[in-house]
Amino acid sequence: MTKLKFVLLISSVLFMTVLVFSPSTILVTSSNIYNIHTLQGTSTNWAGYAVETNLNTPQNGAITDVKGSWIVPTVLGSVTPNTYSASWIGIDGYSSNSVEQIGTDSNVNNGIAEYAAWYEMFPNAPVYLGMTINAGDTISAEVNYLGLGIFRLSITDVTTGASFSTIQISSDAATRVFSNPVISGGTEHVFVGNTRLLTIMGRTTITTTYDTYHNVRYTTSVPVTVPADEGRLSGAPHRSSAEWIIEAPTNLNGDVLPLADFGTAYFFNSQVTVNGVIGSINNAHWQNDAITMQTSTPSSIIKARPSHLSTDGTSFSVTWQHQ
Repeated sequence: MTKLKFVLLISSVLFMTVLVFSPSTILVTSSNIYNIHTLQGTSTNWAGYAVETNLNTPQNGAITDVKGSWIVPTVLGSVTPNTYSASWIGIDGYSSNSVEQIGTDSNVNNGIAEYAAWYEMFPNAPVYLGMTINAGDTISAEVNYLGLGIFRLSITDVTTGASFSTIQISSDAATRVFSNPVISGGTEHVFVGNTRLLTIMGRTTITTTYDTYHNVRYTTSVPVTVPADEGRLSGAPHRSSAEWIIEAPTNLNGDVLPLADFGTAYFFNSQVTVNGVIGSINNAHWQNDAITMQTSTPSSIIKARPSHLSTDGTSFSVTWQHQ
């Protein structure tokens, strides 16, 4: 379903008019200046924000927790009968070859809007959850690293009260022996609230929309380190980045699928823990990238663009522009 495919990153410092978002209101505040190193990057399938200790030379093992909330965006039909979008938070994937993530889909299938919740330990396929998700629902989610290669992924539909939590073990940790019988079993799933079996689970076009590892390419005014395109999996997640993303999924061939018209999507309550420090996206202890989704053709078409961050760095929006 996911994994970013970056094509260009441009170094800049943001001078911004700040938008503050909440589930029910949008407020405009006065201009603000952040003296924080921030890249404005482009990707063929991601739009939103990513955080690393240093965007040029990120530290592995730094990220232990990421949280965030969003409003499930309403999607509209178009001349293209099948379009897709995913809203999620996660650890890794920005400059590493695994992703631990949880989120919701807002898709259009044969002209009909469909919504679902899922989690994914890439490169494994996404796992769809038996939660009823509706457009306009407020979602709260967390990906928490517990140590020894173990992650807890949680999601709550604040609107309905339904929630889900799972404990997952990375491929590296799966070969180890643990005294905890729950952990040694590999997974633990907990449902709370309304649940149902989603018919979407059987659709190959949905459950197989994930691709291989990407190569990040930077264009900046100073020398940077470019991660090698390994084309394979490493032994353990790097835990070098955290993300809050709207995504256009890709198919098995790595082709980006048409992006559903989601209008404007809102993220808020964004928080990350980096080397034990808890803060928002624009915390001075780390760096962030505001990622615009665009095509990789010579005459690039912008597909989705993130807003500036709110003053406190916890909120932003992503606006759809092209499928």
